[in-house]
Amino acid sequence: MKKYLKVSLLLISLLFFTSCFRVQTVVTIYKDGSGIITEKVMMSKAFTEMMRSFGSSFGDPDEEKKPFSLYDEENLIREASTYGEGVTFQSGKEVKEKDWEGYTATYAFDDISKVRLNTKQDEKVDTGMSGMGPEEDDTKEDEFFYFTFNEGDPAELVIHRNEVASQEIEEKEEVKMDAPDQGMDGMGKEMLKMFEGMRIRMDVVVDGKIRETNATYQKGATITLMDMDFGEMMNNEDAFIELTKEKPETTEELEAFMDRFPGLKVELEQPIVVKFR
Repeated sequence: MKKYLKVSLLLISLLFFTSCFRVQTVVTIYKDGSGIITEKVMMSKAFTEMMRSFGSSFGDPDEEKKPFSLYDEENLIREASTYGEGVTFQSGKEVKEKDWEGYTATYAFDDISKVRLNTKQDEKVDTGMSGMGPEEDDTKEDEFFYFTFNEGDPAELVIHRNEVASQEIEEKEEVKMDAPDQGMDGMGKEMLKMFEGMRIRMDVVVDGKIRETNATYQKGATITLMDMDFGEMMNNEDAFIELTKEKPETTEELEAFMDRFPGLKVELEQPIVVKFR
């Protein structure tokens, strides 16, 4: 049975997100299987300023309000468990750059085999507007990268990705995915300009030198699992619009689209084996 690549659905759903954002997640793994996770979540200042203005214009004027900010340490502490059992929040801080603002956060774990990475990284961007859009299907299974690890010389890290059978997902997504096609036809290339600068990246870094791997995207000690640079992808606007219509469902179909997008990298090898010392 063909497997459904949920990353293609992720690409399409991101087109209809409310604003421009960037999410980078890096998992660093030490030779004993422990490590840290660092995430950097940024949103365009234009949107955050709009949210602050919106918040100050509505509600009870006598009620003290906290200005809108992506950085919420209490929430990050609670969210540590979404990375897996035993993952703990270590530190975080607000970050402001030229046209962006957000936060960085660091988490720690003792056992990489208990860590999982959700490919749906847009959930890191909490605008405080949840529940205002289309209703989500809570029964739908998310897609994760997860790991097995063997200590030794060299140490061996194996990266897996769960996939969901196409028929199961298509039945749930068929109605929902019709509307975006109509939206793309109506807005076309003007809509694509809204997503310049948007990027999602997920890397695994080993503490040592990689001796052997079948990973598609390796540079030094870094394995890239996912890199969606929408700014680069905008350079092929016709193919980008076609992507939203075709909805690639197999490895071969998604590979064909990646050849047309230098800004799109998605690891399709299963599983990924990394030996390092």
